[in-house]
Amino acid sequence: MPDKFSELLTVLLVIRDRKEFTFRWLKYAYDFKLPFNLLIADGGSNDAVDQYISDNNLRDRLKINYIKTEYDDTRSIYYRKIDNALRLIDTKYVIFADDDDFFSIEALQESLQFLEENSDYVSCGGSVIHFSVNEDRAHRKKVIFDREKDVEPYIDGKSIKRLKQYFLGGSGVYYNINKTSLVKIIWLKITKNNFKNIRMPEVLMEGFLISSGKVHFINKPTYFRQHGEGIGNTAGLSHDLMDEILMPSWSSEVNIVLTILAANCERDDEAKCKLLEWYKYFIIPPLINGLDIDEKNRKLMFKKIFRNGKYKKLFFYLKNLISFLSRTTVNNYAHDSVKKIDVFLKKE
Repeated sequence: MPDKFSELLTVLLVIRDRKEFTFRWLKYAYDFKLPFNLLIADGGSNDAVDQYISDNNLRDRLKINYIKTEYDDTRSIYYRKIDNALRLIDTKYVIFADDDDFFSIEALQESLQFLEENSDYVSCGGSVIHFSVNEDRAHRKKVIFDREKDVEPYIDGKSIKRLKQYFLGGSGVYYNINKTSLVKIIWLKITKNNFKNIRMPEVLMEGFLISSGKVHFINKPTYFRQHGEGIGNTAGLSHDLMDEILMPSWSSEVNIVLTILAANCERDDEAKCKLLEWYKYFIIPPLINGLDIDEKNRKLMFKKIFRNGKYKKLFFYLKNLISFLSRTTVNNYAHDSVKKIDVFLKKE
């Protein structure tokens, strides 16, 4: 891929006080020769990351622009941190990064080239694969990757139809390569509205991008997200959507999001009613999956279901079968990027 394409993209790494993950991310970027511009917006409480960059001469080895912001212990400061960072970006495209996750550099290059060759597309990425890092009985690291999920492009010529696809189960675009001009517009709106619910900015940004133009997904994984105990994100997303819905601000903020998205559609007078109806379906899966059922109640549920002794063995085998089918090891992947991340993590 020509080097000129790499100069068109900035990776925006948003961090706060998770230096072990940030150091790992920077080592990965250096080991795999990240060719893109890298802007690090650090809202942490100390200068550990800046010191690490200096100690390892990373400014000479990577295209790094490091900025230290005020400590982002509130959502409004967090929003402002990202908005200010975006103002510093002058490349045509931008992609967000979390420090506990990884990109496939080859997939980013392919996505970037697609956007340059297809001007009616505003976003491009690939599939997202979740992974966890555990230890076996010999205390050796074991990386387990979830199965790759199918993604469908947004290619309809009408923005309202693309939004319908999104709200009725379409793929997310937050961690795609996106046009910087559009991301700046919507993040300014996010900052001004100062959403109390941290999930709203992601829905608004994704919906705004999808309603602004077509979205393509290449046929390979682009983004790898780590999950497991203690793994979260710098934005502080809740794992219980019910708690969020019960917040007094929820309905008013949903209304703000849908109003902005409707205004970005061809006939916004009709769009908002349709969006509200589709949004109901949009929140059902995360609402059910996100319910915080504690271990005691979960065991009681299973006891009631499998009270009859003859089903106990069936439950045991089904549970293990489901676990096997839903998770896979790197050996089952043909993607080189998965194997590279597996090798890198086992060395760390």
